[in-house]
Amino acid sequence: MQADKTVTYPITVATQEIAGLTEIAEMPRCRYEVIDPETRDTVDVVTVGSKLLHRWTCESSAPDLWCMTVHSCHVEDGSGTTFSILDDKGKRRRRAERGICSIDRYLLDNLEYGPGPLQAQKEAHAFKFADK
Repeated sequence: MQADKTVTYPITVATQEIAGLTEIAEMPRCRYEVIDPETRDTVDVVTVGSKLLHRWTCESSAPDLWCMTVHSCHVEDGSGTTFSILDDKGKRRRRAERGICSIDRYLLDNLEYGPGPLQAQKEAHAFKFADK
């Protein structure tokens, strides 16, 4: 037979002062780049199967005020038809369990956030849709 036992520990939680903002922060300036992961140079012409690094970066004078979620990414097949490759929820940095992100992991898997506070990236291989 097991006995129930209540265990207690005295602890006090101190309150923190709320820090006020004295400046108006500008919105971060964001960019998307496709990079050769070996040379770290941006690329604009690639061959099917080439390894690429997709990188989203935002710059801000106050990076601790902001967080980022990359979402709703699409590719175009060259004839005007678009295909979603990242969903509209995105993969949230601190709550990854809430959003899937990648729609087709063979084209682009879930993004990795970091190393900086306003960065996301993922390696993938270049692909092309079949000609119609």
